[in-house]
Amino acid sequence: MKEKLKWISWKRVIIICTLILFIFLIIYFISFLRYIDDSKLVDFDATEQIIYDKTDLTAIDDAYHFQEENGYHIVFGHDSDGEEWIAFVPLSKKTIKKDDIVVIRADSVLTREQIENNWLKECKQCTLTGSTPAMINQQPLWELSYTDNANRYVIEYVSLKDGTTYEQMRLIRKYNTKG
Repeated sequence: MKEKLKWISWKRVIIICTLILFIFLIIYFISFLRYIDDSKLVDFDATEQIIYDKTDLTAIDDAYHFQEENGYHIVFGHDSDGEEWIAFVPLSKKTIKKDDIVVIRADSVLTREQIENNWLKECKQCTLTGSTPAMINQQPLWELSYTDNANRYVIEYVSLKDGTTYEQMRLIRKYNTKG
């Protein structure tokens, strides 16, 4: 009987329990990250259905959420002819009509790369921290978040049509970062 139980030792039991715990943690973190990724766009299923029902888009390539006074789902997609479109769907209304959705042709506005390249030419010492589509006062915009050469955090809204600055906020640190 002792010979059968020789292979079982406290070291092996601890190692097996640690491995099981490690595998459990990996599975937990993967499922947690998937949950976070899926919850980035709350109620996007409803927006997706609205896009398909009330616009000519047949496929959605990318989607963003922007929150101003009213929230928007901003969808990049294409129609059956392969033409690319950008749709701005307001989230403030319970029932969304076709007229509430702002849809613009992607080739009639500046691309993300063009906006970021124009910004980089103007602000060479800056560090870009974020770049996303936006909508303020029914104006399709692009939001650029960056740190400028004076170490200020800047949020700049650029027009998608011509690249001009619509609005800019410069924030100054009140306290030293070293504490």
